[in-house]
Formats: sequence, C-alpha cells, structure tokens
Amino acid sequence: MIRKISGFLFFFLLLNLTCNMAYAQKSLGSGYRVTTDHHGQIVLVGETVTAWADTTDDNVTEVIFTWLCNDTIVRNVTIPSYIIWYTGQDGWPEEPSLPHGTKVLRFTDVYQPDLTGDWAVKARFINGYGQTPESEQDSFPVRATSFNVIPYTPLGTVVMTLLMIAALTLFTARKSRKF
Repeated sequence: MIRKISGFLFFFLLLNLTCNMAYAQKSLGSGYRVTTDHHGQIVLVGETVTAWADTTDDNVTEVIFTWLCNDTIVRNVTIPSYIIWYTGQDGWPEEPSLPHGTKVLRFTDVYQPDLTGDWAVKARFINGYGQTPESEQDSFPVRATSFNVIPYTPLGTVVMTLLMIAALTLFTARKSRKF
C-alpha cells in the first residue's frame, strides 16, 4: 500500500516540476524582437499579459500580434500606433547588439488569457505598403515568445506542497528501514 502511495505521490511531484516553456528573443540585433512581461513564466488565468514588439526598421507602420493557446489562434490584432525610444537614453536600456542612441519603435498589446495551456505571442511587422519587410531569407520577419497559463487555485498549491512533503517523508522512512 505504501509503495502505491509513494509511486502516486512521486508521479504528481514530477508532473508539478515539468513545464514546457520557450524564451523570448532578447536581442534587437536582427532589427525585430517580441517579448512579454511574463516570457518563460507561469501566468494565472485572467492575469494581464503585455506584449511588446520592438524594431529598428523605420518603415514598419504596424504590427499584427497573434496570441496562440496550444497552437490555436485565440486573438489576432493589428496595432498601428507605437512609441519611439532610444537605446541607453531617458531610462531606456542599452542593447548590447546596437549602438548607443539607436532609434527603436515599440508596439504594445495587452491581453488577459482565459484558457489554460501553453501560450505563444507572435508579431508580424508590416510596412506602409501593407507588406512585411524583406529579411535576409526573403521571408516574413515574425518573432515569438511564450508563457504557460495555469488555473488560479490557492488550494492546489497547498495540496501540491503537502503531497511533496508526504512523498519526502515516505521516502526517508522507507530508506531508513532498509539499513
């Protein structure tokens, strides 16, 4: 009986520790970047997530943000307005791949995910002619970032913590009996 309970608790412990996350492109060296305030992190259902698409390309006039949950498009929105900032000036960060004072256009979108699962945010950069600017590979400059949304259950966190403590206690008790 203890062996079955130990196996069950160990399974849930492993389940709790595994998570599929991708990390955002942090460099503007390519001229295009998208990131979120929660990239590579866990987000609770209904929590606000802000996505930023930055570019050094002055020809970009709008960005299409695509929000995906488990590879299914949930939201597709075009953002035509942006702010301009300069690297290393007025409190904005330096960019290791860019010279100090480089002009950057920042497009912003905000969303509250209402589904659990693996989320990704993609950004397509559009120029004034309604086309995507050409890249070195002559393809669409699309960048992506991701995060994982879990249900908000404070009781679930407490139960998982208690299960981990119980599994550790059973493991040490069984280990001490063998010697």
